[in-house]
Amino acid sequence: MAARRGARTASGGRRKPPDPVERAADELYGLPLDQFVPRRKELAKSLRADADRRSAAAVEKLPKPNVAAWTANQLARRQELDVRRLLKAGEALSSGQRQDAEGFREARAEESEVVRRLLAAARDLLQREGKPSDATLARVGRLLRAAALDDSRRELLAKGRLTEDLDQGESFTLLASAAPSAAQRRKGKPAPAKPDRAARRRAEQAAAEADKAERELERAEQRLAEVREAVTELRKQAREARSRAKRLDVE
Repeated sequence: MAARRGARTASGGRRKPPDPVERAADELYGLPLDQFVPRRKELAKSLRADADRRSAAAVEKLPKPNVAAWTANQLARRQELDVRRLLKAGEALSSGQRQDAEGFREARAEESEVVRRLLAAARDLLQREGKPSDATLARVGRLLRAAALDDSRRELLAKGRLTEDLDQGESFTLLASAAPSAAQRRKGKPAPAKPDRAARRRAEQAAAEADKAERELERAEQRLAEVREAVTELRKQAREARSRAKRLDVE
């Protein structure tokens, strides 16, 4: 009975019990990436044991984040103040404040400073996880900046629950839509809500080229890793062969 009385709020009403799916999501998206799937299975199994099949099914559907999204989620937990600053700057850039030249410059300067701080933290985090890829770090940077400009993803970043990074075209479109032209900044005219067709085409072309370069870099890194593994194996075989040769000489 005491526990039940303690569950009442200060106003006398009962405190709503935490949603099991929300609780599971908070835990899962804060875990090391390799622990996500096994822990998700454990949580779903536990909910089924409690006869909460609906929540168990919802937990099973929680998507595992890719590396860039996982990194952003960890930053939301470990660099909370910087992420809040980024979200505030992104909201300013995507709102009517960007129509003011001075307001735009201040928001852009704040965004640039915070992104630099977050990417430094991201590099350290990726190095500890054994994933210090420049391509991944670039994806994290694009994701942080673009998510801060998008209402739905802004909330996911604030909660640290992103599951995938934006495709190149979408991120470029978001970033372009928040930037007034040089002439508009000089004259203080409002920026258009969306980039014009020419700007969109240029953004899409640049996105396609960057995406291609990123894929090539990732393939090259994979090939390099495979070559290193092959070299390690060959060295091991050479050592074993020399060891056998020495034993034969002794015999």
